[in-house]
Amino acid sequence: MKITINLDNGILRLANQYASKRDISLGRALSELMREGLNAQRLTRHVNGLLVFDPRERFAPCYE
Repeated sequence: MKITINLDNGILRLANQYASKRDISLGRALSELMREGLNAQRLTRHVNGLLVFDPRERFAPCYE
């Protein structure tokens, strides 16, 4: 399905990096990331009184 969406520049850059590293299309990358994010169980912890969750290791390369 084709749609038009507006993404923050930083998010688009990260999604493009994710797609490039996996040799997949941007659309497939966004679908994978959305599916993972919506189905993810959040492992949370408290740090200095704040509730924090860490991204799953699978996504760590996107932040380099």
